[in-house]
Amino acid sequence: VGPAAVPGLAAPDVLEIQVGVRSLDEVARFAPNLAAVGFLDPGREHPECDVIGRVFVSADPGRPARVHAREVGSAGFRDSLLVRDWMRAVPRHEALARDIDLPTHADEAEYADPVGGWPKGASSAANRWAEETGWHEPVTGTSD
Repeated sequence: VGPAAVPGLAAPDVLEIQVGVRSLDEVARFAPNLAAVGFLDPGREHPECDVIGRVFVSADPGRPARVHAREVGSAGFRDSLLVRDWMRAVPRHEALARDIDLPTHADEAEYADPVGGWPKGASSAANRWAEETGWHEPVTGTSD
C-alpha cells in the first residue's frame, strides 16, 4: 500500500503490506506466524511506532518490508488505500501542481506522513481527489 505500490514513483525500497482486521485484538492470532517468517514486532517495545495500528518489520536487511495490521474501516486503513489509489490515478505533474512535494529519488527521509510513508500533504490532496471522483474504499477482501 505504500509508495512502492505506485508504478514509476520514486520510493524507498520497502514493501508496505496492509492486513485488514476486524479488531486489533485479532493480531495476536497471526503475530507468531509473522515472527516465524522473520518479521519483528517492534510494537511490543515501542507501541507508539504505528499510531494507526500494529506494524511488523522484516528482519531481512536484503528485503525491507513492513506489514501494517489495521482495523477495516479505520481512518488509517482507508487512508493508506486512498493515497495509493490517488497516486496511481493522478499523473505526477498534477500531484506537483497540488503542492505535493514528491521526491525525485528513493530517499525514505522524504516520506514523512504517518500514513504508509507517503509524502507530506498527500493525504489532504487524496481526500480532495476522492470527493471529486467519488472514490470509495474497496470492498473488504479485495486486493490489487
